[in-house]
Amino acid sequence: AYTKDSATSLDISMHYQDSMLFFEGETVSSSEPVVIESLVYSTYMGGSQNDRIHSIALDDKGCLYAAGNTNSEEFPMSKTPGGEPAPGYDQIFKGIEGQFGMSYMSFIIKLNPEGTELVYATYLGGSRIRFGDFANDIALDQKGNLYITGRTTSFDFPMSRVVGGKPAPGYDHLYKGGRSSFVVKLNTSGTELEYATFLGGSQLDWASSIALDHQGNIYIGGSTRSDDFQMGIIPDGEPAPGYDHTFKGERSGFLIKLNTDTAMPALQPPRLEMGSIALVEPGLYQLLLHNKGEAELTGKISTEADFLMIEPSEFLISSGSSLKIALRLLPDAIPKPGVLRTGIQIQSNDPEHPETTIDFTANYGIHIVLTIGKLQSIVNEKEVMLDVPPMIMEGRTLVPLRFIAEGFGASVEWDGTLQQVTIYYWG
Repeated sequence: AYTKDSATSLDISMHYQDSMLFFEGETVSSSEPVVIESLVYSTYMGGSQNDRIHSIALDDKGCLYAAGNTNSEEFPMSKTPGGEPAPGYDQIFKGIEGQFGMSYMSFIIKLNPEGTELVYATYLGGSRIRFGDFANDIALDQKGNLYITGRTTSFDFPMSRVVGGKPAPGYDHLYKGGRSSFVVKLNTSGTELEYATFLGGSQLDWASSIALDHQGNIYIGGSTRSDDFQMGIIPDGEPAPGYDHTFKGERSGFLIKLNTDTAMPALQPPRLEMGSIALVEPGLYQLLLHNKGEAELTGKISTEADFLMIEPSEFLISSGSSLKIALRLLPDAIPKPGVLRTGIQIQSNDPEHPETTIDFTANYGIHIVLTIGKLQSIVNEKEVMLDVPPMIMEGRTLVPLRFIAEGFGASVEWDGTLQQVTIYYWG
């Protein structure tokens, strides 16, 4: 440091305390301001909302790596402000506006040694209305791979090498609810995940610190409220070595050592679950298929009926996702009005239910005309005799329930003991 009216250097020290920067040095008699030449570069990093940097690291070339969280939709992802996009694993902001404002996503950036350009930039997270994703700490290995740990409330937090691609190796890819800790390894170009895993149980887990050794092992520290925190060598497997595996209180600290060379455990097989067939509009029905397993669910859906078109006829459903199947009636292929019934066959890679048949029933073009006091009725332009005529009693119109219900394809049961009528309808 120096003053403008003196070429003599001044000894100035500085320290950071309570979010403030303090400067200390010798007394200056000059009336000129003291000039401090300690700032090499400075920059903002963020958008128009809330941006926080929680951890930084440096490589041997002077590049700076930073991780944090943001709910700014326009968080910078370009090499220079307004310039061409920087490389990155995922540059789509997935935050969602909710009761508590925009949810957060983690971000990871690499800044060049001059502090003037982003070498790479990426979001890291999924879609969650409340809370979101928080990158709490990072560590850098000798090759330039970046390791990030934090916590997430996003069920769709990325676990794939590239967005939408094949799963990256990892200890556990199953999100168990609550707030889960995560650990990921980002490659040197910031474009692929070389390792990704959840850590924790079904409650609140918070990984806050990460370290590496020379063998590539990862060390994680944090806290948990999950009494089912994973302590197995593989998820739900034999316990890994450890000082104490007993959860004792409302919140407990945890320490984990991960071997990144360990391949991801086998995914639980796909599991097909079907919803009921629902009428969307006249002539159009919908069947909902769910995949309750971890692996992808694939298969085909078909019918022998020529009056029904199924779209799509082949499906691929990722873990935890659903697919709507459209069932559309083809009027030109229906010989006459009435109740249509057929079977729908579903073949899938669900090992427990490789082949499933469900019944499809629909009413097409049924038209019934009843006249008060008459036994004659008209059903689709044909005369049909009733057992009892429709009537008006005390201002209310009464019609034969069984006749109408069965005319539309339902079945009617009478329980004389309970004096109860039950109608079953599958349309």
